[in-house]
Amino acid sequence: MWKKYENEQIVSSLNIAFEDYLFRVQSHISFAVPRQFAYDLELAGNEKKQVLRGRELNGEPRDLDF
Repeated sequence: MWKKYENEQIVSSLNIAFEDYLFRVQSHISFAVPRQFAYDLELAGNEKKQVLRGRELNGEPRDLDF
């Protein structure tokens, strides 16, 4: 059941991302600069660590399989 929901969310997100991509290309808007991308990637990594630590503190497996 969770996997079906997760897949639906991924499909929805992909559609939104593709629409954003097309809009940017057609409007000649640049994409994220590498420095911003690196920052976002670091931020996502830190959030992942926090979620994993929270699961560990709750006695749950230290993974993202909810």
